[in-house]
Amino acid sequence: MGPAGESYHHFAIARQALQLSVYGDERNKGAVENRIRGHRSTGLTMHLCQPFKALVLAMALMMASAFDALQRQVTALEKNIQTLQADVSRHQKFFSLRWVKSVGKKTFMSTGTKDSFENGKSLCAKAGGALACPHNHAENTALREILKDSERAYLGMSDVQTEGKFLYLNGEPVTYTNWEMGEPNNNKNEDCVAMYDNGKWNDIDCSKSEMLIICKF
Repeated sequence: MGPAGESYHHFAIARQALQLSVYGDERNKGAVENRIRGHRSTGLTMHLCQPFKALVLAMALMMASAFDALQRQVTALEKNIQTLQADVSRHQKFFSLRWVKSVGKKTFMSTGTKDSFENGKSLCAKAGGALACPHNHAENTALREILKDSERAYLGMSDVQTEGKFLYLNGEPVTYTNWEMGEPNNNKNEDCVAMYDNGKWNDIDCSKSEMLIICKF
């Protein structure tokens, strides 16, 4: 073997030795050690051991430093996640106490917006829902709990088509009511319905009043 070929052969052995040092391949470790012993007469062992030990040590230090940096980043990220989870939990509790109520498969939600009946219908529709209207006592209670003291909210029903015959927004007849005593009285053409903070209903003029908008999803 010529000088060039011998150098290449030595380099191949050295490269395999480095791979073993880094990756720990025990199955081939003995074979490479035997090959290195076979080249002791060339001085390969002395030439390879010290430089490659230094190289492996340097690589190990670099890997350890990188791992420490990554570990610090993971720890910081975990703390951020915990903080965000605490914030979400706090906001969920806040909203669940006031502006969001669930009954069965229905969820009633308000952003605190006050508007007209027509604008309220449009607002809820754009959000993928409909202007809320209770179909039973439990739903009526949920809507009442969203209202502040002395606050009123539009309900998703009216008797615009036929006076005295209230229909839901989908055209179906109303099956549950909770009218205030003496209501509805159609005073001055009152075709819409408002809920008061006591949960009772009153018919009102659709065109003038702005009230709390609650959407059903």
